[in-house]
Order: sequence, then C-alpha cells, then structure tokens
Amino acid sequence: MRIVICDQQRMLAEALAYGLDARGYHVLAVGAAVSDVLSAVDVGRPDVCLLGWPPGDQSSDLDAVQAIRQRHPGMKVLVLSKPTDPGTLSQLVRSPAAGLTHQDQSVDQIASALDAIAADQNVQDPGPQRITAHRTERLSDLSPREKEVLARIVRGQSTTQMARAMNITADTVRTYVKNVLAKLGAHSRLQLAALASQDGSHRPGTGHRRPLYRGPADQPVPTQTATEEREQKPGGRVVTRPAPLAPPRIDVLIVDQRFAFRDALAARLQAEPDLAVVAKVHSAAFVPRVLVGRSAHVILLDAELPDDSAIAFCAEMARRVAAPRVIMLSAASQPERIVAAVRAGAVAWVRKDEPIDHLLCVIRDVADGETRLPPAELGPVLRLLIQDQDNRRDCDDLLAGLTPRERDVLFHLVDGAGRKEVAERLHLSANTVRTYLNSLMTKLGVHSTLEVVALTRPRLEALPEMRGLRRSTTWDAGAPQRLDARDIT
Repeated sequence: MRIVICDQQRMLAEALAYGLDARGYHVLAVGAAVSDVLSAVDVGRPDVCLLGWPPGDQSSDLDAVQAIRQRHPGMKVLVLSKPTDPGTLSQLVRSPAAGLTHQDQSVDQIASALDAIAADQNVQDPGPQRITAHRTERLSDLSPREKEVLARIVRGQSTTQMARAMNITADTVRTYVKNVLAKLGAHSRLQLAALASQDGSHRPGTGHRRPLYRGPADQPVPTQTATEEREQKPGGRVVTRPAPLAPPRIDVLIVDQRFAFRDALAARLQAEPDLAVVAKVHSAAFVPRVLVGRSAHVILLDAELPDDSAIAFCAEMARRVAAPRVIMLSAASQPERIVAAVRAGAVAWVRKDEPIDHLLCVIRDVADGETRLPPAELGPVLRLLIQDQDNRRDCDDLLAGLTPRERDVLFHLVDGAGRKEVAERLHLSANTVRTYLNSLMTKLGVHSTLEVVALTRPRLEALPEMRGLRRSTTWDAGAPQRLDARDIT
C-alpha cells in the first residue's frame, strides 16, 4: 500500500513512516503541512493519505481534506485526530474523509485502520477507547492456543489463514476466537487487536527487535569489546591495530500522552544501534515504578503533560542520584516555558516539528553532557535566565529579614491559600496566623494581605520552595496509582 503522511508534528510523521515501512507499507512522502505533500500526492498517487489533525497550514474547518479531495476526487483520506471539540469531530465524521481514527492508538492499530480504508471499509473512531488494567490482566487466563490465535488476530490474519498456519479447521479457529472474546469481554476482533496491542504482549514486529539489556541499575552499560582490524599494505605487509569500540548504549525512557507518538518514536529509536528504549509511559506518575531495577540515561518528556506536571517531574528527577538527562518535547518553544524547564533541571528542549534526525543528535549530545536549546530562542532564554539571577538576589534580600515561620506563611499565601487554609496546613491557630501576617505587612511596608502577595509573588514563584507547594503539580512517587493498559508499555 502506498501512503503519504502529513502531520504538523514532523517527528510523529517520520516515526510513523518508519513504523509503517517496517510493516511492509510504502510511504511515498512525509510532510508537516498539506501544502508540503500535495505535490507528492500529485506524482505518487498514493492509495491513502494519512492526515494529522488539525493540519498545520489550514483553518479549523475542513480545508485540508477538501484541498486533497479537490485535486484528487477519489483519494482516500484517513484523519488521525487529536482530542478536539465535539463540533469539529462531528464535521470530520461527515467530511469527505474516508475514515477517522485517534492519536491514542498504536502503530499496529493505525496500520489496521489503513488496511480497512484501502479495502473500502468505514473507519469512524472519534475518540480513544481506554481499556482499564483489569481487562488486560485477563490475558493470562488464555490458554497457549488461545494466545496464539490472539497474536494472529493482531497480525490481521483471517480465519482461513489461521486454520492453515495452525493446521486446524476453520470451525476450531472460530471456537478459539469465541473463547477469547468471552474471556476478555470484547465484542469484535478489532477490539481484541486493540486490547492486545495496548497490552504490548502480542504486538507484531517485536520479535525482530534486538533484546534490551536488563542488568541491575547500578551496573555499567555494556559496550562492545575491542577486536583487531587487519589491513594489507602495498608489498604484502599486514598491519594489525585494535578496532574502535562501539559507542556506549544510551537507555531512553519516553513519557508522552499520545500512544501513537510514543509507540512510533520508540520503534524508530530502537533502530539505532546505540539507543535502547527501556519503557514508554503515559504519565510521569508511573516513571518511578518502571525504573525499579533499571535505569534511564535520557528521558524524553512531553512538555504538555496536564497541570504543568512535566516541570514538577523534571525537578524531581533532578534531585536523584545519577539523575537522568531530561529532554523536553513540545509543539512550541516559548522562551518562558524553556526557562522554567531549565530551572527545573531539563538539559534540552526539542520541538516536535523538528525531524527525528535532529532529536537523535540531541539525545546523543545530552548523554555526552551537553545542553541543547532551540537556536531561535537562545537569546531570549539567556536574557530571562540572567533576569532570573537578579530576581533571586532580590528574593534573598527580601527573605533575609523574615523568620522561618514568617517565610512558611508567606509561601503558602503566594501559593493561593487563604488564612484559614494556611492555619490548617501549618497546624497553627487562626490568631497565630493573623500575628504572622501583621508582622509580614510591617516588614514589607504594606497594609493588606493582598499587597503582601502582589509584592512578593513575582519574586518568589520561581523558587524551589514554591514549586514544592504547587498542589496542582505535585505527585507522590510512592502513592499507589491506578494503571491503565496504555499507560505503561
């Protein structure tokens, strides 16, 4: 099948291209905007155009799909949608697009949708269907024969193909399929494929990947032992010298909300001889669990995690012994956000519209101890960092005249707590808090609690003590978390 991929996140488009090529599809071209790939559509006449939504150079209506269909009325367009508002989803479902699927899908599921589109089937999946962990645990209830049938369903085999490969009758295959459907609580083979792909234990294409090193976290990364190279010089003389060592392996952990992105990116990174993906997780809250017994040299962290949790997580990682190097991945690169990430301990910021080759260079550079920031934002980032140094000196002068308890009260006020909540947090009486507030107003030369907060917040909100108080960004690494089948793969 010939495919053209268009997504404003070029990194995702290139990773998907690699994953689909590895599965036998022919990706003709990859582009970040519809205008980039229209010429490839003109020349290559692909079977399907895979269009990321929303497209980077089109309005929020259906201009992108219409632009492709106007040039090529018979072109099949599969929209790979992000979460969006119901009105836009309704438009997409009614659009000339042949199908709609969601970015919270594995590469295998996207490939299945492409197959269905090419076979003139209707694919309308307006949103991710999350399958909770207790359903994936039922996979262990399957018999060996049922697990084999499930694996073949994931690979897209028909009943006849399975019967021939397993040397059983078609009726026996159907019986196995019914048993698997009943045990997993699914209603179709498509649901079975989605469930198994999310769990990861039956994902096709994993057999040819090189195994990951699973030694204890405190052991050094294994490297290739030096061997000898021989070169024959003119006259028959043979020169022997040691062969160069292979580069040390870099263990990478991917933290990203989008299943399609982390699944495709992991497959692409695994193709590099010096990179190994130790895990892919949906949320920073699950990282401590997946790092038990193993380590990561580099963490690729989604900067758009909810509630600014990426910054809090980055700061938590920076406090670890032998802290991993954190690379923030984002669709944008505002200097203020980059500065916040750098202050929290990040060593690089990479836009998702950069090509994967750029990301590979950044991974190797930061593993070697370097810092990489977007060149276009480097000047503003440095100015903000210098300004931040000046603000920190102001903060030191401001806090020097306060007692430890007055500082505690002040930090909680700046965090947004009222007097009653400050008393509850610090286990103080309301009268005691009122006394501390009066002392703060006297020392700062203001006349109200509001003035105290207005005066001190711009200077204090970047301090580590303040980041530790952010209720919306803190997370307890030891607290039990409810796992989802998609969250750890």
